[in-house]
Amino acid sequence: MKLVFIYGPPAVGKLTVAENLSRITGYPIFHNHHTVDLALSLFPFDSDEFTKLSSELRFKTFEIAMQYGLKGLIFTYWYNYPEDNWFIDRVRAIIKSGGGTIHFVQLQCGREELENRVVSSSRFQFKKLQTKQELKRVLDQCDSNTPIPDSSSLSIDNTQLDPARVAELIASHFNFLEKNKNGKNSKRFNK
Repeated sequence: MKLVFIYGPPAVGKLTVAENLSRITGYPIFHNHHTVDLALSLFPFDSDEFTKLSSELRFKTFEIAMQYGLKGLIFTYWYNYPEDNWFIDRVRAIIKSGGGTIHFVQLQCGREELENRVVSSSRFQFKKLQTKQELKRVLDQCDSNTPIPDSSSLSIDNTQLDPARVAELIASHFNFLEKNKNGKNSKRFNK
């Protein structure tokens, strides 16, 4: 299985890029807020119980996706260096043990643009950060800019890029593009 692991700070556009990439690749999206929202319905954010439940659900999802032959999966994640390295190590171990590969994609964006995006109505569907004050607090307390260690992350500054274009760059970089008979990239992508 190919795991496309899209990470970056809140409001950088991880889910929007993932939706566009899913249209290109046919890979389903495993949005991190599916597990966040479930865990929040039971436990306070950042409690040990919250972290254990949301993490175990993610790990189990990766295991089952590989076990049942899912060809690819797009996962979105807000990575906080170095606190989340234990999570990354466990994901790597799961994917490696199943013979899969991980394609890390780091999205970055100017702070002013993050502040514009955080108040977008599209963020209301999930319990995401929704105010500039919350965003400022999180960005000041957490390191969301350091790339995941020991990975060759594709890093894209999407401040001025359309999400569809970002998805095309990802697909091209990781060779998700299908070659036609002339050896040129076609508009059709591998599924």
